[in-house]
Formats: sequence, C-alpha cells, structure tokens
Amino acid sequence: MNSALEIYISNRLRAVFLLAEAEKCIVYGIATEYCVKIVVMGLLKRGKRTAVVTDAIKAINEYAGRTALEAMTAAGAELVTVKDIINTK
Repeated sequence: MNSALEIYISNRLRAVFLLAEAEKCIVYGIATEYCVKIVVMGLLKRGKRTAVVTDAIKAINEYAGRTALEAMTAAGAELVTVKDIINTK
C-alpha cells in the first residue's frame, strides 16, 4: 500500500480529524482499489467507524475493486448507499 496517499501523512489533515471527533467517517470517490481503500484502511486502523458509499465509488479494475471492498469489509468497514445516508436520522 502506498503510504504517500495515506491521509494521515499530512499533519494538517490529521489535526482536522482529531478536532472533528466524528462519530463515523463516510468515504466515497474514484479508484476504489487505490485511493478509497487506502483512506478507509487508514481510518479503520485508527479506530474510526467507517462507511464506504458503494454507489459513489468507481474502480479502475472491476476485479480489483471487488477485492478491495472485500478487504475493507473484512477490516470492519460498513458498506452503504447514498440512499442509506440520506435516510439516516
């Protein structure tokens, strides 16, 4: 895993997350098997409840994307949809 993409490399971003004290982190974006996975695994490693928005991500390679989602869920990430988030109270 390329640690240069890990959001916690940046002291400024680390400070934002520490100050935010979020109950849950919601992750979406492109390159599921790279950027999304690295961010999610970094958050989980630090004990953050983390959800991946499955209809707001896109893999470069379909197989690698599925494998990345399996790894994220095995590590404790929750898979959600945009509708799940909107309907959460």
